[in-house]
Amino acid sequence: MAAWPERLEHFLGQYPHLIAGLEAISTFAAVVVSLSLASAARRANNTRLRARVQKSVLVSESLGPQRPTYVTVNITNTGILPLRIPLSFFVLKVPFKRTNWLMMVLDSFGTDRLIPQKRYPVEIAPRANGSFYVGEVATFRKSFQEMVMSTNGVTRFLFRFARVLVVSDDGLRFKATIDENVRQELKQLAKGRTISTTT
Repeated sequence: MAAWPERLEHFLGQYPHLIAGLEAISTFAAVVVSLSLASAARRANNTRLRARVQKSVLVSESLGPQRPTYVTVNITNTGILPLRIPLSFFVLKVPFKRTNWLMMVLDSFGTDRLIPQKRYPVEIAPRANGSFYVGEVATFRKSFQEMVMSTNGVTRFLFRFARVLVVSDDGLRFKATIDENVRQELKQLAKGRTISTTT
């Protein structure tokens, strides 16, 4: 009785095409696995962030009863590499339109005595976050209204659904979450309604 190795060799010798097919499949599988691992490694190194647009009220004993309100963006670096935020990171995007509206942020100028000036680009370490002051709320409202009034027709209507995009230093864009109180203001301003400066 032939030993198992000899019987197996004899069997496989009768099916050379089967052997070639198995070799091709194994080679293809190895290539697929290699490409998948390389793609996963690239994705892990990609810029990742979370951003939230909100109102922030400054409270300080030195201000007394005054409580100035600002529109701010809180950005969290959810990636594994340092994140760089450029000066032109705050972009308003209207649905179905290629045009983007860039808003310059207040803390880049150093003109507000209450807000420390930032030097851009600002680096955020992995798993850390940073707060950015877009503008005092009344100034932000005025800037947004001017953008709306510079358009007409469908575009003006679509400003009610404007989104905020945060652009990283490597050009990637991320949709920011807009707090409901800011969202409602944007809708009212897009309709041409004024909002009390005390809120």
